[in-house]
Amino acid sequence: MRKYKDFRLEYREQDPRDLFCDFPFVMQSGASWEYPYEKLTEIAQPENWGFTREEFKWRYPQQTYPILMNYLNYTFLRLQDLNLIEYTDDSTKACLNTALVTRNEERGI
Repeated sequence: MRKYKDFRLEYREQDPRDLFCDFPFVMQSGASWEYPYEKLTEIAQPENWGFTREEFKWRYPQQTYPILMNYLNYTFLRLQDLNLIEYTDDSTKACLNTALVTRNEERGI
């Protein structure tokens, strides 16, 4: 299976072939580029997905969910290294466990 360099597009010069995720519906619908992350936060347990400390906020001034985005990227890269991503036979779809807890789940100890 192909090894991707990033989970999603971060900067314009990235080669799209190196990206795992593509959200074409965002561009087609005119939604914000953060729309997929916004939808994910609606089903995940409430968390503070933005930085509150000034020394971190300046690095992501245009992002609402920088912590979630970084979490997903590094989780994806680790799962990829461990071969824990399942692909359909035609490799057009994939499934991976983000380990995020949904609002419907109870937090266990």
